[in-house]
Amino acid sequence: MCHRFEIDAEYRRRRARLLAEKGTGFRSLGVGGADATTPHGRLMLTVLGGMVEFDREWILVLDVRMGPKPKLPLYQRHKALRR
Repeated sequence: MCHRFEIDAEYRRRRARLLAEKGTGFRSLGVGGADATTPHGRLMLTVLGGMVEFDREWILVLDVRMGPKPKLPLYQRHKALRR
């Protein structure tokens, strides 16, 4: 499951900036090195976030569909949905 924070790089930057303006920081307990209170941590978050965003967009470009192939042909699925 993907959280909003992992999807949009601009959203991450705005949130990190907002936290910094309030005098607090962001540290992830689940991801090593994800500490937005240090320059190195901010770099790591930016790079990893960019990779996640690129990967998601690349999957969309390739039109990859996850999961098993449908059992019914397209016309039968449309017919079933109309019922």
